[in-house]
Amino acid sequence: MPTPESMETNPVSPYGISKLMTEKYAFLYQYLHGLPALILRPSNPYGPLQNRVMNQGFIGKLLDASRYNLPITIYGDDGGNIRDYIYIEDLAKGIIAAARQGRVGQIYNLGTGIGYTNLDVVGLVERLLGIKIPLIREPRRPFDVRASILCTKKSSSESGWRYETSLQDGLKKTFCGIA
Repeated sequence: MPTPESMETNPVSPYGISKLMTEKYAFLYQYLHGLPALILRPSNPYGPLQNRVMNQGFIGKLLDASRYNLPITIYGDDGGNIRDYIYIEDLAKGIIAAARQGRVGQIYNLGTGIGYTNLDVVGLVERLLGIKIPLIREPRRPFDVRASILCTKKSSSESGWRYETSLQDGLKKTFCGIA
């Protein structure tokens, strides 16, 4: 940790398998048809226009929990899973940088290289909004990846891109519209 692009991939969920399969298809089309492929692996994006209806991602779930006083589930007897969260504007800039300066046939991580537990994020949101979010504690699920933090040295060195928005500032923009 943080995980480099070169690390062996062994997905433990159907979702992870589908993402890896998509990468493999892109490289197959590059090989068979000359279609240039560039693979981007973003960490966990979030932002103000996150789809609350689909309730996707932990921060998306926190948006609903904070708005409607709903409980949030933490899996595991510790602080929950550890994730690398990237603000959506930073991700967009990373995509543009990779498209402009990235090399065809390469894989690039786009993240912050910083991990936060689920409880860390809940605490940040509670302090930001001045509320208490009810928690449900459940055992860890077998398909949960305990920690996912991305190494972004390759994307930074080849494109000059680096995230700019801290999780605290991104949460302010997401939850309060504060720049």
